[in-house]
Amino acid sequence: MKTPIAMVHGLWNRGPEAWVLRRRLRRYCQRPVVQFSYETVTRNFASNVDRFVAFLDEQGPGPVDLVAHSLGGLLVLSATDKLPAERFGRIVLLGPPLRGSVAAKRLAGLGLLGGWLAGGSLDALVEGLPEPSAGGLEIGVIAGNKPVGMGRVLGSFDGPSDGTIRVEETRLEGASGELILPVSHTGMLFSDTVARATAGFLLTGVFADPENAVAAG
Repeated sequence: MKTPIAMVHGLWNRGPEAWVLRRRLRRYCQRPVVQFSYETVTRNFASNVDRFVAFLDEQGPGPVDLVAHSLGGLLVLSATDKLPAERFGRIVLLGPPLRGSVAAKRLAGLGLLGGWLAGGSLDALVEGLPEPSAGGLEIGVIAGNKPVGMGRVLGSFDGPSDGTIRVEETRLEGASGELILPVSHTGMLFSDTVARATAGFLLTGVFADPENAVAAG
């Protein structure tokens, strides 16, 4: 039986925005692709982690490959602490704010408005994960360096970013592979280069050299 692929969306999304990426992964990997959808604002982060763990249990006893965008990466890594390692196949994180987000900190600085906009996910986005590590799992991280996105509305960034998340914020200790691609935070969902790199990692456990990709330094 082919390992299924589950996708996890980010803040303010519900899954439809990733339909192009899902379609490409189905074609490139020749596997079923399912979407985990959750309330990013009206539910708190811990509750969404528990719901995601329950979702994985529903997929059966075997491993599931995972592709997570932005906040979804925090959700996925938090879930790896709650289930045995054999439940997880290969994982690709797209623009994940693993070390906390400067843009989210600026959003939090807006007070009630920031809390209203990000709701139950705001603290997780601000803080990231303590000492984020792959924990022995096969995890690849793709970051963007095209600085076009909503995060720029809140101010400029130090260092390369995808317009919302800085490259430095995506670093994962023990990652099996890291790529920096010329895409924005939202644009990576529509990039065929990102789709091919993601599919390649899910199939082989390494990032090939897709067109215009550079190895993370």
